[in-house]
Amino acid sequence: MQFRLDKTAFKMRAVQEADDQYKIYASMTPHERWETGWFLVCVAYRWPEDQIMYLDRTAFRMGKQSKQE
Repeated sequence: MQFRLDKTAFKMRAVQEADDQYKIYASMTPHERWETGWFLVCVAYRWPEDQIMYLDRTAFRMGKQSKQE
């Protein structure tokens, strides 16, 4: 499968503009930064933002490994 980068999703910025963006996130509370990060994860994976995602435990097994001699 071949993936293509959507070059219209990003834009070039001057150093000052990037620094201003950093100041915006630095002025947020940790909770606001967490919510912003969660929003970006939901957008990237196309998850509903208000729904809790649970781990599918049927895909994993737990057990002790046997000792190899």
